[in-house]
Amino acid sequence: MIDNPFQFERDPKKFTNSLEYDRNAIEEEDDQKQQTRLTQLYIGKSASRYGLLRKLEEQTEKLAVERDLVFSQDFKSKSFNVKPDPITCHLKQFNPRMLEKNYQDSLQKAYKINSILGEKKETLQDFVEKKREICLTNLNILTKKEETNRLEDFIKNEQESLRARKLYFKNDCELVKRFMSEVKSQADQAAILADKEVRRKEEVKVEVARILAQIDRLKLQKSKLQDEYDKLDKYRQFLEKIKQHFRTKFSEIEKDIILPQTTPSSKKALFLTGVNVLQSEIRSKEQIEQLQFEYKQNKMADIVIEILDAIEEGNLRNMQNQRDAEEEIEQKKREAEHLKQILTIHQKENEQRFKILEKQYIMHQQYQQELQKQEKVDQNKLEFAEGENLDMDRIGKRIIEIYSDVSKKEQDPLIKKLGIDSKMLKLTLNQLEKIVLELSEYKLQFLMKSKQDYLDAEKKINLKKKEQRQTNQKDEEKKKQIIERRRKKEEQMANFYRGRKDMRRNYPAEKVVVEEVVEDNDENDDEKYFQEYYELVYVPSQKIDNVSQSQQLQLQQQ
Repeated sequence: MIDNPFQFERDPKKFTNSLEYDRNAIEEEDDQKQQTRLTQLYIGKSASRYGLLRKLEEQTEKLAVERDLVFSQDFKSKSFNVKPDPITCHLKQFNPRMLEKNYQDSLQKAYKINSILGEKKETLQDFVEKKREICLTNLNILTKKEETNRLEDFIKNEQESLRARKLYFKNDCELVKRFMSEVKSQADQAAILADKEVRRKEEVKVEVARILAQIDRLKLQKSKLQDEYDKLDKYRQFLEKIKQHFRTKFSEIEKDIILPQTTPSSKKALFLTGVNVLQSEIRSKEQIEQLQFEYKQNKMADIVIEILDAIEEGNLRNMQNQRDAEEEIEQKKREAEHLKQILTIHQKENEQRFKILEKQYIMHQQYQQELQKQEKVDQNKLEFAEGENLDMDRIGKRIIEIYSDVSKKEQDPLIKKLGIDSKMLKLTLNQLEKIVLELSEYKLQFLMKSKQDYLDAEKKINLKKKEQRQTNQKDEEKKKQIIERRRKKEEQMANFYRGRKDMRRNYPAEKVVVEEVVEDNDENDDEKYFQEYYELVYVPSQKIDNVSQSQQLQLQQQ
């Protein structure tokens, strides 16, 4: 139970001890009077500095003024003709001088307090309850001091942990920067590869156009050769029709040319007359001339036969060349189809690569946005959604200053004497507690979030690595498939060309054909053909158009 300070002790020993204590207090009052001005200045500064205690100080000042008035009125209206008590007599024997002074002071205090209680209509029970509340507040203040010390230690530990986390965060930032540089380098390499693929596509397109132009040119050449072949075939049929007729005539002439053998009738002719001799000579001359003429005709027939044989050989060669040209055209068509297939494959691959690059670009943008969100937190500051900047070091120093000021005010004797209500102090302490707890909770949330973000970043990096490995494996498998297809096609083409070489072995070796541009002279084409015999092949005048087309294609390719 708390002692009532306004109830006097009746035990003499205890009372004397209290009087000695009061004597020491009287000596200290003079020193306190000198410090009243300083305390008033201190109270004014604290009130101006902290608006929470301003109302309490105003109330205490009013109470002090009222008490001074009551004390003065009681002192004036006091009658000194009072019967002495036995206790007072005993005290006078012990220390009469001190007794008078202390007794008067105690009476003054009692009168003042009773008058104030009468004015305020307060009872002793209310007063005791207030004192009890003051004691409880003092206990609460002590507990709060312990809690503040504990919180200071907690803040120091958290600051050390924050420093360590800053170092981890710096290392994480370096790792992120390296990862971003690698991503940028990969993106640049992908762009370079895409440019190369585009260039290769353009080259393939140009090559396809060249092959198509060559196919058209070979088709024109084929049509020309077909026309020439038709002409020669008609000429051959005509010669075959003539050939049989000439052979029958030549066989009859050969029978007539054979000299008659010597017979008895011819021997008899030797003994003919001179007239018969002249007639025989004339006949012999005619026969000789006829034989010469027939010999010339036979020679011309042999020449014609040789020419026909040469024409047949030339036709066979032209047919073989036509077949070779058709095979080349088919080969070019196959190559064009193969190139088209390669183009489609490369287009699909490039589309897949572009999709992968788009995904990487989107992930890169998301990662940059996350980094921008994390960059809102500085080294020593936390940026709230409301835009407030809180410095942890400054807040901790401010809290320590407030608690030091409160502890000084608790030690102030004026506050102890006046018995100020400590509700406002409770409110301030509770507010400070809430601020510290909110800061600690926010700090823990931030640390947990940063840890979760770090784990998420590691998971994302591992997923990206797995996806990249899978894409690399798929690309390697596709490359292997393409290489196997090419090898099979090369084997097929090698077998095809080997068969063509075996076909050509059955034919005699041909001479190199020299092609020259010839002007349009359709009248002398047959004469030129007979002059060149079978060593040169007849070249039509449409070669000029082919040359002009080849020049145009070269200009387009450039």
